[in-house]
Amino acid sequence: MKRTLPTSLNLTKLALVLGMGLALTTANAALTDIANSPLANGSSIVKPNMMFLLDASGSMNWDFMPDSVDFDPACKDNAATLRTCNFADPAHNSTQFNGIYYNPAITYTPAVFYDGTSYPSYTTWTAVPNDAFGVQFTGTIDLTTAYPDSVWCNTSSPTTADRTAPFASGACKRPIQAGVWTYPDNTFRRLNSPAGTLNPYYYTISSLTWCSSANASGFGTGTCQPKKTATFQYPKYGSGSDGFTRTDIVPTTANYPRATSRTDCSGAVGPAGCTYAQEMTNFANWYAYYHTRMQMMKSGAGLAFKQVTDSFRVGFITINPGSPVASSKFLPMADFTAGAGNQKDNWYTKFYAQNPNQSTPLREALSRVGRYYAHVTTGINNGITDDPVQYSCQQNFTIMSTDGFWNGSAGQKLDGTAIGHQDS
Repeated sequence: MKRTLPTSLNLTKLALVLGMGLALTTANAALTDIANSPLANGSSIVKPNMMFLLDASGSMNWDFMPDSVDFDPACKDNAATLRTCNFADPAHNSTQFNGIYYNPAITYTPAVFYDGTSYPSYTTWTAVPNDAFGVQFTGTIDLTTAYPDSVWCNTSSPTTADRTAPFASGACKRPIQAGVWTYPDNTFRRLNSPAGTLNPYYYTISSLTWCSSANASGFGTGTCQPKKTATFQYPKYGSGSDGFTRTDIVPTTANYPRATSRTDCSGAVGPAGCTYAQEMTNFANWYAYYHTRMQMMKSGAGLAFKQVTDSFRVGFITINPGSPVASSKFLPMADFTAGAGNQKDNWYTKFYAQNPNQSTPLREALSRVGRYYAHVTTGINNGITDDPVQYSCQQNFTIMSTDGFWNGSAGQKLDGTAIGHQDS
C-alpha cells in the first residue's frame, strides 16, 4: 500500500498533522459526578479531556515522506534500471517528490515554547542546530559551506580539484545537466562528495507523474497519472528524465522567488521577492525545525497547542510508552494551566523531549487511551493510576498523530482480553 505525495504543505495551518494521520475517539467512564450546569452554558465547569497520542516510532526519525521516496526505485542508476533514492539525489531533494524537503513556497516558522514565545529564527547560518530540540541529533552545521551534496566521477580517486565546482577537469559531474538527469552512467558511476564551498540547494521538477511502463533508462513512459500505484509505478520527471531545475542559495544571487505564502519576504510576489538573507534564514529554519518527520510534528503541533487554554484538560502519551508505562512518555490529564511548572509547561517539555524509536502499534495505543478514560490501570495500562474523567457528561477526546501504517497487536478491551475482528 502506497501513500501519495501531498502537493502542498502548509505547516503552520495544518500544524497537527502536516500530511500525517489524525484520529478522534470518545469514551465514557462510570460512577462519575454530574455537572451542575449544562454543556451548552458558556460558564460550564465541565472541561473536555484531550489526550495527545504521539507516534514516536523509528520512522519519525526519517527525512523523507512518503516511505516510497527511499524504498522504491525512482532515481537514475548507471544501468537501464532505477535504484532507490538517497539524500542529494535530485528527486530526493525536491519537494515535489519528497514532501519533507525544503519547499521555497513555505514560510518555516520556528517552534514555540509553552508560553507562546518563539524559538530562535536562525539569521546566522554558520552554526545551525541539526535538531533545534536537541534530541534526535546533536551538533550544528555550517549551511554556508558544508551542506551535503554529491557528484558522479569517472575515477575511483578523484582529486580535490576534480570534485570542486565548476568541475573544470571533467572528471566529476553533477547529476543534472541542462535540466536532464544525466548521471550516473556507465562512465561516471562513482559517487563522491564535492569539495570546496557547499551551499544549500533544492531541485524543482516541472512535473511528476507515474507511468505504467518504463523506457530504456527506467523512467516512465506510456500511460501516466499523478498518483503512484502498483500499476503506475515508474516515475516520469518532466517528459521523462528532464524537467529539473537546481537552485543554489548563494550570496552571489541576490534574489529568489517569492510565493504568496512566503510572509517572511520583503519584496513583491514573483521571481525576485526574497533576498538572499531571507532565503537562507528560511532554509535554516526548515533545517532546524522541520527536516525530519519528528521535527515537523513537534514544531507544527507545538504551534497549534499554543492557542489551547485551561478551558481544556490536556494529557500526553506516546504509542510506545513501555510496560509499565514510563513517566517520561506519559503526562496525566490536567487543566492546561499556563505558567512555569504548570501543565502547559510540563506538556511541552515532555512532548519536545521524545526521541523516535521502535514500532507503530497504533491500535494498541488507541485502546490504551480508551482504557485510561475508563480508569483501567492493569494490563497495557500498568503504571497509570489517575482517573481523568470527572463528570458523566464530560467529553473525552484523543488526537493521534502518526506518519504511517499500524503494526503490532490490535490492543486490549476493558477486561484485558484481546480486541478481535470487530466486523466479523
